[in-house]
Amino acid sequence: MPWDRLYDVWKYVRAYCKSRPQTICMSHSSHFYPQGTNLYFIFIARMEPEEYLEYQAGVIDHIRQAGAALSHHHGIGRMLAPWYEGALGKNELELLRAIKRHLDPNNILDPGGTLALVRGFGVSPINANRGRFPIGKSGTVQISGLKLHVGS
Repeated sequence: MPWDRLYDVWKYVRAYCKSRPQTICMSHSSHFYPQGTNLYFIFIARMEPEEYLEYQAGVIDHIRQAGAALSHHHGIGRMLAPWYEGALGKNELELLRAIKRHLDPNNILDPGGTLALVRGFGVSPINANRGRFPIGKSGTVQISGLKLHVGS
């Protein structure tokens, strides 16, 4: 995605983030490249864990709908794994899985983690993330951040 799409992507995703009442949305950019940058969306709200997971899935869906890529300089990881096949392609993900099976036949390197390489992991965007979020004293999720890459 060219640099001239940055504002439109930011505006679209931020509008969704702010559509939830009593939710603060902040964003910033980092890691600038000739082809684009990374946008971080950080939201602060009180919500129950299940509500948080649904809201987070909506934010990620809006990132994809805006045409931005899900990426991170540390890798896609567990949080974004449910969306990885749609972003990369079924054949491409299967190639990565085949390479992992060949190089790690005992599945000892990051089992079920990075890139959703283990089948069955990340099937449901809601269930894949269960239990991996900061929970406040009242039992509500308080803060989260999502990041997307804008560029080609």
